[in-house]
Amino acid sequence: MSTTTNASGAYSFGPLRASNPAGYTVTETQPAAWADGLDSAGSAGGSVGNDIISAVVINTTTIATEYNFGERGGSLAGIVYNDINNDGVRAPSEPGIPNATVTLTGTDINGTAVNRATTTAADGTYSFTDLTMPNATGYTITETQPAGWADGLDAVGTLGGTLGNDVLSAVIFPTPGAAGTGYNFGEIQGAAGVAQVSGTVWLDLDHARDLDGGEPLMANWTVELIQRPDPLDNTNYTLIATTTTNAAGAYAITGLSPGTYEIRFRRPSTGYISGIPISAWPGVDLTYGTIRNLTLVAGD
Repeated sequence: MSTTTNASGAYSFGPLRASNPAGYTVTETQPAAWADGLDSAGSAGGSVGNDIISAVVINTTTIATEYNFGERGGSLAGIVYNDINNDGVRAPSEPGIPNATVTLTGTDINGTAVNRATTTAADGTYSFTDLTMPNATGYTITETQPAGWADGLDAVGTLGGTLGNDVLSAVIFPTPGAAGTGYNFGEIQGAAGVAQVSGTVWLDLDHARDLDGGEPLMANWTVELIQRPDPLDNTNYTLIATTTTNAAGAYAITGLSPGTYEIRFRRPSTGYISGIPISAWPGVDLTYGTIRNLTLVAGD
């Protein structure tokens, strides 16, 4: 017996006679639009192979369920960002632009139209996951120009494609399940007000919490601008931008969208979060070893 899955991916065989001691075998023909995934035997047991589940022994009253075949889709991802030097290459210190709309369109190899939209996260990133194999014309990624930003340079990613103005087309998957990254849209500061943060890392010899003359300035410290809900959780956070201090211990992160941020510092030798945070900016919280609740509006 053979069947095809319905619109929700489900299938069934039955009613069935009781099997002999060797049991029944359920075999999936690998769908061309998807990459092979993991399979699993269901409630009556069985032996799992690649796209085959054998030795399913049932009697006349058995209702065997959950004989499942997992498949994997492809993905496309990138970032919408403030390209401060307008060179079309995103640097770690160039912050993303949140809430920008990005749309994926095209047709998969089964002839099904694909039309999906998403908005960028707080760090400007976006992704489309669980994608079927496109047809020969490939997928198209289109950015809706963010309000208040001037148009910048865009870039096709790791799977290639055709570069247009706010449109990246002819993105072909070499195989089902391919993962493409680096489909980026650069913008430059326009009418929208942006903000910036800057400061200094130094060795506070007298523990006065004030930069005095003669105190050593600390180069090559990593400065991270992040957002996170829990100040005690060092794993669940969004990295907005990062930079390092120069020979004078100074750093700056410019071109930020208005929002609330947190700044933390890492030692060059170990990468450990370190230092005593100092800031007089209204409303900041310095109790967790970082500069937290740093709220910036346009022009700050």
